[in-house]
Amino acid sequence: MYVPKQALRTWYECFSVFLNENYLKTWTSRHTIVYKDYSNEFIMLQIYVNGIIFCATNELFCQEFLSFMSTEFEMSMVGELRFFLGFQIKQVDNFI
Repeated sequence: MYVPKQALRTWYECFSVFLNENYLKTWTSRHTIVYKDYSNEFIMLQIYVNGIIFCATNELFCQEFLSFMSTEFEMSMVGELRFFLGFQIKQVDNFI
């Protein structure tokens, strides 16, 4: 399928405005990383083309984010991240 370059830029701008209006902050040096602090906990998103990966220090934040995003955008949840851009991802409960 052919998608004009401008369509992705327009989608990203619309998405960025939505996130910023809802108190999520853009990382200063990386405009594709968005986060929100909750005292000692956080949620972080990485935007890549028209995909989003996100992580949080609390499972409740993930559920709230999915609910929040579904109010504005049509989404599908693939599940836990296993591979991203050629990297294998291993999730652990405790990291020392």
